[in-house]
Amino acid sequence: MNNPKRFSDQGFSLVELLIVVLIIGIIAQMAIPHLMQSKLAANEASAITTVRSVLNAETLYVTTVGSGKYASMGSLVTGMLVDTVVGSSTKDGYVFAISLGAADASFVIDARPTGYSNSGIRSFYADETAVIRYTTADSAATSSSSPLGE
Repeated sequence: MNNPKRFSDQGFSLVELLIVVLIIGIIAQMAIPHLMQSKLAANEASAITTVRSVLNAETLYVTTVGSGKYASMGSLVTGMLVDTVVGSSTKDGYVFAISLGAADASFVIDARPTGYSNSGIRSFYADETAVIRYTTADSAATSSSSPLGE
């Protein structure tokens, strides 16, 4: 009448399932902040690479078709020197903008996170000197900001 195998066929009890869910929740709570930090680092690395690509595109433009003048983002896209994703001004959580100086003889590249501390914590700046600079403040980097690598 009492069959010892009867209880083994029922599966998990509610308490056992709650313990498993609790353990998964604790693990997730520890992992999510590291995932967010990794995403921020990846966005910033992508922004630096994009700024370098735009610097290279500007150098190529000014020495070839630009005849000594720098180009706007639209001209770089039209000349197929940067891709359309960068040309749309937003990529991987960063907004990119090019400002041209007087008579297009100089330029500034500005890269800012779309949401400070959500998509990045550094803003980047570069100009015709080809030095990439950054700031960790929630503002645009400038020519007096720290250069990368320092």
